[in-house]
Amino acid sequence: GFYFVDTIRKEREFERLLSTPSKEVFVKNMGRIEELTYDHLPSAYERRFLDKKREFRIKS
Repeated sequence: GFYFVDTIRKEREFERLLSTPSKEVFVKNMGRIEELTYDHLPSAYERRFLDKKREFRIKS
């Protein structure tokens, strides 16, 4: 029930935050993206997050 709905909501938020073409917006939201990636979503999302960081040439 609730866990499934919560995961879907977090996946949608992750998609919305990751889809920005702006490096500034991405960096501003990076804390929340990291929280979703490492604490709430399956490990497959980590690769997508790291790819986006590489795309914007963000280190660490």
